[in-house]
Amino acid sequence: MVSVDSAAQTQLRKVLGTRDLIVYYVSTLVGSGILVVPGIALELAGPASLLAWLILAVAAFPIAAAFARFSAEYPSAAGTSYLIRRAFGDRLGASSGLFLLLLNLLVNPVLGLAAARYFAALMGWHGHTVILLVGFAAMSLGVVANMLGLRIASQVQLVLVFSLIAGLVAVMGVSAPAAQPELLTPFAPYGWGAVGTAILVCFFSFFGWEHVSHVADEVRDPRRSFPRAALIVAGIIGALYCTLALVIALVVPPRTDTDTTAVLAVLLRLSHGEDAARLGSALAVFLIVVNINAWVLGASRLLYAMARDGAAPRRLSVVSRRTGTPVAALWTVWVCYALDIGGMYVLGGDEHDLIPFASASTLVVYLLTFTAGMRLFTGRAMRTLCAVALVTSVAFLLGGGLPSLLAVLAFTATVGYILLRGAAAGP
Repeated sequence: MVSVDSAAQTQLRKVLGTRDLIVYYVSTLVGSGILVVPGIALELAGPASLLAWLILAVAAFPIAAAFARFSAEYPSAAGTSYLIRRAFGDRLGASSGLFLLLLNLLVNPVLGLAAARYFAALMGWHGHTVILLVGFAAMSLGVVANMLGLRIASQVQLVLVFSLIAGLVAVMGVSAPAAQPELLTPFAPYGWGAVGTAILVCFFSFFGWEHVSHVADEVRDPRRSFPRAALIVAGIIGALYCTLALVIALVVPPRTDTDTTAVLAVLLRLSHGEDAARLGSALAVFLIVVNINAWVLGASRLLYAMARDGAAPRRLSVVSRRTGTPVAALWTVWVCYALDIGGMYVLGGDEHDLIPFASASTLVVYLLTFTAGMRLFTGRAMRTLCAVALVTSVAFLLGGGLPSLLAVLAFTATVGYILLRGAAAGP
């Protein structure tokens, strides 16, 4: 057991620059979302789902810019919860931090299970238990990568991120000749209201800007690096997602017998056959593993920050002298992933049901964050940027239906817990 015997053991190292942030932004945002969500959105709204992707691609710019400014002006491993605390006080800040942490620990294993489904398809494995075990192994791999140290992980991911983008472009390129323009009609077979539902589902592929803010304490020049990296990545992912969604809509027939959530596999199967589909599954596993590493990093940094600030046991803020990583927080995150997978084994069900709830819950935190930004920043440009991002987030949340209601109730319950805890502690 590691003891906290000096202040140096709870200080993170400033080792990241613009390139590193681009890597972590892309590896956070490009992963299981782009591999499973386009197929789900197409099933929900038909070709009209393309509107959802286009709307979100445009909305990504003000949202990314706002979070970049937040991280530049208020760098903290606590991320958005630190900004909310500065604007509205400790209790609401603690509530948002706890809510985000619980959401991370609940939803992150979805990434591992997505990798497991592609891997099982590649190997010809079947069975719920196999999927869960492989999914847990994938999450454990992300924890180990983070244990090795942030600098090592960043250098490895630099190669992986550019490889995954090249792989996605290659899949779209070889699938495009199989396009059938007639598949775009009827354009809105399930009505225009389905676009609102698709937006909430597609948002799962776009949230993650707040996760990169958790490494703000480790950025050498946050005022310069965050805005540059965020706007570059907003353009990259917007173009990537919209292009992939268009290719899927042009290649995949409606109501196909193929599992359209396995995006790369279905594209290659329909355009080039079963052998190509296996290659798509292998690439998908590769992409998701890259994504897992970034999300494990964000969850561990948030837990570290809460422990450092007294919202969680102080011992969880211990940082390794050798690697500079919050080892106690990483071990705790790993245990939580094990509990999540165990719960799924007992309860059964489909992890994809968590996607709309995860998107809506993230939007709830976004509303608080952008409202906090309007309160903390006095410049007209920044207040306008926050207002645009706030109105956009409200519109997305209102169109979400039941998942949005459940997300609001879950956050309210978290605030209630913090208030009751504070009342029990006394003045």
